[in-house]
Amino acid sequence: MTTHTRLPRTPATLVPADSGDWRDDAACRVHPEPDLWHPASTRGRANQWQVAEAKQVCLTRCAVREQCLQYALDERLDEGVWGGLSEQERRRLHRRRVQVYDRRFVSAVDYILGERLEEFRELESRGLVAADIAKELGTNATTVNAVRERLAEQGVAA
Repeated sequence: MTTHTRLPRTPATLVPADSGDWRDDAACRVHPEPDLWHPASTRGRANQWQVAEAKQVCLTRCAVREQCLQYALDERLDEGVWGGLSEQERRRLHRRRVQVYDRRFVSAVDYILGERLEEFRELESRGLVAADIAKELGTNATTVNAVRERLAEQGVAA
């Protein structure tokens, strides 16, 4: 059974002006074809056209594209177009363990160094091997080793 996660179809005129939810400002909420972001088929020219149309709306008319994409990545939504990216594009991002911030992509190494360095250091101090640290951080051993290398380059002990 497939479950679709979609933004509510409440017309923009019925949405409180300042509810504080980023979804209130999503272009897909007021688009005349709300199913555009969730193609019925996953293959063929019709799917390609529908995905391209949805991405175009996201990229040119949506004020909350970054929040939408981050939400889809955080929730691991695997169907439809979210934040201007197709299902396949988001899967690639997940494989690379990328976080989205302020209209740019930050590598997993930079994310750990910037956001989770204290946790990384605590795991290192426990004498864990790269694979165990990676498991704790939700990444892979290659990323852990790259963090170690970056810290060594900076002359900072892990």
